Amino acid sequence: MDREAVIWTSIGDAPVKMGRLNVTDEECRFNFNPAYLETSLPGMGVLHSPGIVGRNPLVWKRTEYFPVFPELKSLIPPGNEQNFQRKLILAYLAKIDVTPAIGFETDWEILMVAGHGGIGHNDVFKDDDSARKWYDDNEPVAFYTMDESFGFSLKEFLTWMDNDADMIINAIGPTPSVGGAVPKLLLSIPGGGWDGRIALPTKKSTNDRTDIILKFEQSNQYPGIIDLEALALDIHKEAGFDVPRYWKTSINGINALAIERFDRNEFNKPVFMETVLSVMACGDKSITNNYSSSYDRIADAIDKISAPFVHDPVKAKEYIFKRLILSFLTGNGDLHLENLSIIEQ
Repeated sequence: MDREAVIWTSIGDAPVKMGRLNVTDEECRFNFNPAYLETSLPGMGVLHSPGIVGRNPLVWKRTEYFPVFPELKSLIPPGNEQNFQRKLILAYLAKIDVTPAIGFETDWEILMVAGHGGIGHNDVFKDDDSARKWYDDNEPVAFYTMDESFGFSLKEFLTWMDNDADMIINAIGPTPSVGGAVPKLLLSIPGGGWDGRIALPTKKSTNDRTDIILKFEQSNQYPGIIDLEALALDIHKEAGFDVPRYWKTSINGINALAIERFDRNEFNKPVFMETVLSVMACGDKSITNNYSSSYDRIADAIDKISAPFVHDPVKAKEYIFKRLILSFLTGNGDLHLENLSIIEQ
C-alpha cells in the first residue's frame, strides 16, 4: 500500500512546505518543494539537505528499524506496550474511531497525528490543508491546572490501567511525541516557570510561555529517577555544560520534572536539531539501532562526513569526550546514539 504525506517546517519566519513524502512497501521517497530550494533553510537533516539533494528525489530503502527516513523515526514513539506516549496517542486514535492494523500501519497513523510540533524542526502532515489548518490554529490555549482529578487519572494511566484516559485527552489534546523509557509529554507553561498550570505546546513565536518536556516517575519501574535526573542536571551545570531550566514537582504523589525544551529558542521557535543516530544512519547502513556504533566511530564521522556535520570538529569531539567522562562519573549508562544530538545555536 502506497502512502503520501508532506513535510513542513516553521524554522523560518513563517511555516513553509519542505516537500512531499511517498512511502511504498519497499522504499521512502522525498522531493523538495521547488520553492523551498530557493530558501536558505535546512532540510530534514544534515545529509538530506537542499544543498546536497537539490531537485533529485531522495530515496531510502526501508528496513525493520528504519521504516521511514531516520530523521522522521524519532517522531514515532517506540512500538512497545510500556510506552506512555504511544498509549496516549492510540487512545486518541480510538476515540476518533481510527483502528489501524498492527505494525507500520499503526506507526503511520501515529505519525499523521503526532508527527508535528515534536522534538526538532520537521513537521509531518497527511496533506497541505492539514498543515495549514494546524499552523493557522496558533492562538495559545488557556492553561489547565493539574488538579486532583487530573492527577488521579494520570496515576492510573501510568500503570496502563486507566479506563478514563479521556480526562487527559480532553484536558490537553493529543500531544506531539517524544521518545524514551520514562513517560513524557510535550507541553507549555507560563513564561515565569512552573506553577502547576499546563497547556499544549506553542505554535507561534511568543515570549510569555515556555515549552517544556514534562517527565513522570514510575515508582514501580524507575524509583527515584526524577531526583537522579535533577541531580545530573545540577552536576552538568557545575561542570560547565549548558543545561535548560528545570522544575521538580509532585502531582498528587507522582514525582515529575518539567524541563525547558532545548530544541526551541527564546521565543519558542524551532531550531535545527538532529540525533547522532539519524546523522550516522543516513550515511552508514550498518547503523541499525541506538547502540550499533562506538564513540570512536562518532568522532570519525565528525571528521569524515563530507556535509557540514558540525562547525568546529575539534570542539565537537572535545564536547563528546567530556560528556562521556561525566557519564562514567555519574553512572549514566544511557548515552547512546539517540541521546546525543547536534543543534543549531
